[in-house]
Amino acid sequence: MEFNVNYDRSYNAPRIVKTVFDLEEANTYISEGRIVLFKSVKTNRKLYSKGYLFKHRQTGQCRIEQARQFPIQYAGWEELSEDEWEQILPVKDYARARTLEHDWAGYVLPLEPRLGEIFYIEDLIEDIFVSEFWGSKIYAVDGIASWNGSELKLRRDLYRSSECYIVG
Repeated sequence: MEFNVNYDRSYNAPRIVKTVFDLEEANTYISEGRIVLFKSVKTNRKLYSKGYLFKHRQTGQCRIEQARQFPIQYAGWEELSEDEWEQILPVKDYARARTLEHDWAGYVLPLEPRLGEIFYIEDLIEDIFVSEFWGSKIYAVDGIASWNGSELKLRRDLYRSSECYIVG
């Protein structure tokens, strides 16, 4: 049986795949007969932003900017002069905030997944770069995937199309 992952014409709401970050929770689902797919949590280099930590020489207040001179939306450019701002050090910022104790997580499938069934993943383990706007990195939070009998096949093409709805 061949399954077309591009379109599901059933118009049924997809069942939800839960994401777990705790082994005890994963084991509870496993004991209930659920399939848990474990994945490594990896950062995506495209989601890092480089910049600098600057300190105001008089007030001591600090801020992070991409460079000494940077655009301000609808307002032109702003410059942090060397006379007023000391450059402390180069920094990197990651767009997706996570507080993880482990470098793994798991997808919990609903009971009795059907071959070719389409699922909604409410919290992606994968860090997928979608776009960038005014220096802010936009990443995928959730996604659609189909079950091939052993893995979830994520619809990455949706993040490059007009079908993508960015949340978060």
